[in-house]
Amino acid sequence: MLKFLIKPKMFAYFLFLSFILLTSACQSIQFKVIRPAKINVVGMTPEGKDPSISIGKWEGHAPNAIDSLISKISQLILNSPKNIIKLDQSGRGIVKLDGHLHQFQYEEKLNRENQKCTRYNEKSKKHEQYNCTLYTLVGTARIKASIRVLDQSKQVLGGDTVNEYIKVQNSAYDEQPAAIDGNLLLDQVESIAAEKFAKIVVPYRDTVHKEWFSCGDASKQCDLALKALQSENFSQAKDLLFEAIKMLEEKNGSDSDFAATWWALALSQEFSGDFSNAKASLQEALKYKPTEEVFLQEMSSIKREEENAKKLAKQGLQDAE
Repeated sequence: MLKFLIKPKMFAYFLFLSFILLTSACQSIQFKVIRPAKINVVGMTPEGKDPSISIGKWEGHAPNAIDSLISKISQLILNSPKNIIKLDQSGRGIVKLDGHLHQFQYEEKLNRENQKCTRYNEKSKKHEQYNCTLYTLVGTARIKASIRVLDQSKQVLGGDTVNEYIKVQNSAYDEQPAAIDGNLLLDQVESIAAEKFAKIVVPYRDTVHKEWFSCGDASKQCDLALKALQSENFSQAKDLLFEAIKMLEEKNGSDSDFAATWWALALSQEFSGDFSNAKASLQEALKYKPTEEVFLQEMSSIKREEENAKKLAKQGLQDAE
């Protein structure tokens, strides 16, 4: 039997490491945000008219696939945040989407590999090797498509090309692997293409994940603030975090607790659109943990969110969901 000997100094180090891991442990919180479209259709819309998009001319093989792709793009336009963008089926939209489906196919390949396997022999009560065959079924769905955005004078405003694939494999020994749903994979790659194309002209919903640290002596207030943020009650969350900071000041809290609480407040302010105060709160967190990499990176995030908010305002979404 192997024995592992840990010297006292090494044991103390492991205890210290465990303590650091436990005290720095954090969880994740997600924020729902709206991202601006690359092309501002609202900004191009004459006063008194709805910002609208029409589906133009689409070419390529697989007409059914083209119809399905157009349908997915159209649905994303209809589902634009606050219905800010309209789908004009008359062909007189502010912009028109022309496209080409270059490739849309599903392929399967069955690979066979001879191997040595092990099984238990009931008679001999021993494990034994035998010759076996590993069968691997590989299914690949591919799509390549391009799109152009044109204004009413047929000037090209922008576009993109999508070249995506999804690969799935099932394996089994000495028998046929489970079947792969090729139609499902084709539907998935088509959805990916549709989403990328729609983002060019339609603001879209996104989710941002951020770390959430333990606030130590102010954990109760921070936990309540976390729940408030998860229900998008930013006002309540900020009130609770200001209470937490005041409590830590009264209790002479640790640098780590102060840093975590100011960080939480910065996130609450950032994703409620209060960017100036978010920057100030982040600077307070950095005073207590000046080398914390997550904190250092967040200033750029706040500036990006602030810039996105300005773009969204120009796209008619000052009060984004």
